[in-house]
Amino acid sequence: MASAKKLELHPEKITTFVVDRNINYTNICWVDCKFCAFYRHARDEDAYVLTYEEIDAKIDELLAIGGTQILFQGGVHPKLKIDFYEDLVEHIHTKYPMINIHGFSSIEITYISKISKISYSEVIRRLKEKGLASIPGAGAEILNDEVRDIIAPKKHDVKD
Repeated sequence: MASAKKLELHPEKITTFVVDRNINYTNICWVDCKFCAFYRHARDEDAYVLTYEEIDAKIDELLAIGGTQILFQGGVHPKLKIDFYEDLVEHIHTKYPMINIHGFSSIEITYISKISKISYSEVIRRLKEKGLASIPGAGAEILNDEVRDIIAPKKHDVKD
């Protein structure tokens, strides 16, 4: 059905795709989802926040294979505020203007808003001004409060 719909919309039979790379800028997270094997607490030996140099190396590798986009996500770091994210996005956008920055899950945006004491729309506006192009519909958000309260009780509920 998907192929038929594609052919209907695009009879010229051209398929395009984006070569991108997932970059997890930090694995530090306070949310403690039961299903997540990725997160670490700040004091864990293997906890990290990538340096600009480490991020740049990953983007350089992406460019070498013809990539054009990064998916930028991380844990929900308990201490990083809007200025950290603005500086990070601005660094990437300035150094790599050809890279589309697709980043930050809804829970990251929500927490940046909370810890920075600004609105969701202010977070998005400020990151967009620094070069954020789009936001993914990701983050394993569980839209059933009863289920979410069991496996990820620290995540925001459907009303947030």
